[in-house]
Amino acid sequence: MAEGRTDISEVRKAAAQLHAEKMATVALRDGVAEYIEAAQRLGLKVGLASSSDRAWVESFLRRFGLLDSFEVIKTKDDVANVKPDPELYLKAVQALGIEAHEALAFEDSANGAAAAKAAGLWCVIVPNPVTEGLAFGSVDGRLRSMTDRPLKDIIEELQAAPLP
Repeated sequence: MAEGRTDISEVRKAAAQLHAEKMATVALRDGVAEYIEAAQRLGLKVGLASSSDRAWVESFLRRFGLLDSFEVIKTKDDVANVKPDPELYLKAVQALGIEAHEALAFEDSANGAAAAKAAGLWCVIVPNPVTEGLAFGSVDGRLRSMTDRPLKDIIEELQAAPLP
């Protein structure tokens, strides 16, 4: 290696370590656990569609005691293309045994919202501090936090609206 140049494997290793350190401090967003519990009380099926890999998703959910809260988990390991491609949502909906228009996605990214809408789902965005200033395109609602409104109220409002 020429002097002054950094080995790309060292850069990747340092980036992975920094990512792991940052993710260890990530907290569950306000209202998420309550929405999952509310969905279960309402008799709804709960699924997850993530562009992250399965190992990371499962470790994150396990850390918060939520791994068993999902009937279906689809990750980038299950598809050829991640969000904004609708494949993740299409596979999740199929695995849940429901029609796309019967599903409601909560998304914090523009790519995720685009994927949900392209798959034919209802989509409510809950931007995070990094994505709150982004344009999300056509969605069915926006919350600052899942603590803003009860899940039941959002579902009732969307049931009265025309199909997505």
